[in-house]
Amino acid sequence: MLPTLRSAFLALVAGATAVAAAPAPHAAPAPAHLARRADSIVLTLAGENGGQGVNALQCNNGVASATINLQASINVNNIHAYQPMAELGLPTVTATFTLNGAPAQLTLNNAFNVQAGSTASGNTWVFTLQDDGPHPGGQFNLGSCTTGTTPTVTIAFSSSAITDAAGLPNGADGGPAVPLVNGPVTVVNGLPTQFNGGTGTAATTTSTTSSAAAAGNAATSTTSTAATTSAAAAAAASGACTVTIPANALSATGLSTPWLVSGGGCLQTADGMQTYVSVHILSFLIVMLVVIHSYFIRRFAECTIVDTTNGDLFVYSPLVINKGQDHVTPVVPTLPANSVVGCWFGTNGVSTTLADNNNGADLKTAACVNGDPNTAGDIFGQFATCNGAAFFTAAKAANPTIPALGTGSNGQPCYTTRSFKVVDMDQSDNVISTYLLDGNGKIGQKTTANAKTLTNPINNGSDNVLLASFMRPALGCTDTTTTDLADPTGAKVPSLALQELQANALQADPIALVPPNDPMVVDGNGNIKTTKLNAYRAAVGQPAAAGTTAEATTYCQNYLDVGAPSIITDAKFTKGFSTPDAGNGADLFTFLGQRYEASWIGLGCQNLVQVTYLNATAGTPIIANRDANGVTQSLTFNTASLLALAQTNGLTTGSTTTGTGGAVTSTIVVTVTRTHTVTAGAAATSAAAATSTTSKAAAAATTTAAAGGATTGATVTHAISSGFTNSGWCSGSNQFQTQLTLKVSSVTASVASACAGSGPMAECGLPSFTVTVTKNGAAVNIVSWNGNAATGNTFSFTEGDDMPYYGGGLILDIPCSYTTTGSTPADAASGVAFAFSTTTPTVDLTLNDGTTVTATVAIAAGSA
Repeated sequence: MLPTLRSAFLALVAGATAVAAAPAPHAAPAPAHLARRADSIVLTLAGENGGQGVNALQCNNGVASATINLQASINVNNIHAYQPMAELGLPTVTATFTLNGAPAQLTLNNAFNVQAGSTASGNTWVFTLQDDGPHPGGQFNLGSCTTGTTPTVTIAFSSSAITDAAGLPNGADGGPAVPLVNGPVTVVNGLPTQFNGGTGTAATTTSTTSSAAAAGNAATSTTSTAATTSAAAAAAASGACTVTIPANALSATGLSTPWLVSGGGCLQTADGMQTYVSVHILSFLIVMLVVIHSYFIRRFAECTIVDTTNGDLFVYSPLVINKGQDHVTPVVPTLPANSVVGCWFGTNGVSTTLADNNNGADLKTAACVNGDPNTAGDIFGQFATCNGAAFFTAAKAANPTIPALGTGSNGQPCYTTRSFKVVDMDQSDNVISTYLLDGNGKIGQKTTANAKTLTNPINNGSDNVLLASFMRPALGCTDTTTTDLADPTGAKVPSLALQELQANALQADPIALVPPNDPMVVDGNGNIKTTKLNAYRAAVGQPAAAGTTAEATTYCQNYLDVGAPSIITDAKFTKGFSTPDAGNGADLFTFLGQRYEASWIGLGCQNLVQVTYLNATAGTPIIANRDANGVTQSLTFNTASLLALAQTNGLTTGSTTTGTGGAVTSTIVVTVTRTHTVTAGAAATSAAAATSTTSKAAAAATTTAAAGGATTGATVTHAISSGFTNSGWCSGSNQFQTQLTLKVSSVTASVASACAGSGPMAECGLPSFTVTVTKNGAAVNIVSWNGNAATGNTFSFTEGDDMPYYGGGLILDIPCSYTTTGSTPADAASGVAFAFSTTTPTVDLTLNDGTTVTATVAIAAGSA
């Protein structure tokens, strides 16, 4: 874990059981008897970013599949940590699945943000949390289902105990000591009701204390007193916060009345700031010193106002505070006589629920929308609005002046929030508001006056901030701004609504609009929910959608065709540019790449768009290569076209990952390095090496073949390797199905040529090969290869220029069943072998002097 402890949490119990003066920021170390104790430890596993947790749930060809995206947070002694921390212990979790009321039969296709070695067997998945890894998950086949139906899935969680986790030394990160963390773990299942067993409340389980822990503390029970208060702990650990708006919230008085946020961990504090928080445990008031770090869960509100008489636009951000928090009295805005106000809410936590103190009447007056208007409690997640739809209707009718986009340093029109080069899996979901704080937690609006005494800014990490403060500046563009009514100096600020209005007017095709597969607009089972989708679209000024799978597929296709290449072509501007989040990306380039990878999975694009990956195991067009701290340091481009584009744009290397937490296992060279051995007959005359980003004839000029170079007896030898991406799965017709990756390498030549290198080259000819499939020595009938019907036990492929990787879906006529012993996917895969032969006996080679010779094509011994 980084010394700055991005994780949001450190705490010291002051030991008082009555209201007392807050201890000094650098209190004395905890008494020795607290160094070994049974802590109240609560682990909450909910849906990632307010989502359902079980995404892309479907039944195709008789097999149920889903992507599990969790949000893991931890609560020790009733103080909330936003994500797992090694210092506080990283428990092992067992997730037990049911499918349609019976134990599931799991196949783990890919795991992410967990420690290496996670396994699935029967109906359980066992994984260990990763340091600073709040979003564990995986892609699974769940067992057999009836095609055309929606499977019913539940997940139950249990956890190992934490035994003497390291805690933190005195003074770590500027705060007091945190003694050893030790004790059983209560697991709160924060998934929606339909996925946690339908109890209607958060389900809890409690680990038992290990024998080693019990030996160190004989008085330790299997659950501490505080841990038994699961309902309170669940609320504190959930990251689900409530914003309470005042009466007449959209009036000048209402806007300038502080709006209150409440809920576990929902603290309006600055990164690394120390503050004092009073919490209730079992009706006793305990005064605690909390050292708060980045990623504490904060809420923001942002309003935009349109003068309907002339189209003028203004911005005002109401101040959101905790109850009783010291604050600078907000500026009362002067609103135009004929104005329409729209407000939007954002957070870096899990979800936002809107409330009032008038039994919902004030929410209705302000036209607040929190989710599906037809289903109580079915909220969007992080996003909410008051009067958003009415604002956009009025603003468009008022015909405001929309600033031109301008042209960026990349020669393209400056990007908008509706560009596929900007969006992620949940576009237009947050705001740009910034608040200011001082060292004691006093908070105020971002104004010129407040900035003199409140020097710690906090803002809402969002697509909108990413565009306004990072992408546009990196490309030499400026954001659209207008007058801030909170700042009497007339300062200009951006807003979500301003960006959406500009995008509505100026974004060229293809236009990115909130898709049906956005995790914030699907129903509790991850299915398309048109009423929820269109409520969200209206809130950000977008047209209604039909809510079809075709719309979701088109969105993913554009995300592949437009979004992924832009990360490469803009790299000359984003590499080295400041990152929006140093905990996820080393610079803007790597941040955008890891964001793309997560969004591809979060949208379920892997199930909607057919892509041939160079590394089929990863299953995403872009792979984020993370260091030991989880920070993305480089990117791998995982399709042939993206790889070629990366070469053209001078990008160098990337690494593949295991898919289980980002461990680097191998390196793919993006720029092609070639070593050329020059011979004349049997006598070698010289050798040279060259590097080419285009993998073409740069090497040809390196050296010239000796006079009289041999034109007979020439050979080109290929080594071919193959492998499953996993043990595979059972198709709908109970046949064995897998993803197969082939690699062609070790290209050599016995004459002077530009052919010696790591992969196929046009200069060497591009032969074809036949692949023969057997199982335990007997021929295996191929049902299909790469989506194409096949017969017999052979299929063929032809090399492509500078394309060492080939792959695709392979279905073999091998019995496969999740329930029959001896026919599981692992059994079906056992004994399967591949043999290769060439169907192109000779190729023409281009020599370094520009002449050509004919060479025999050979396959290296041991290719399999």
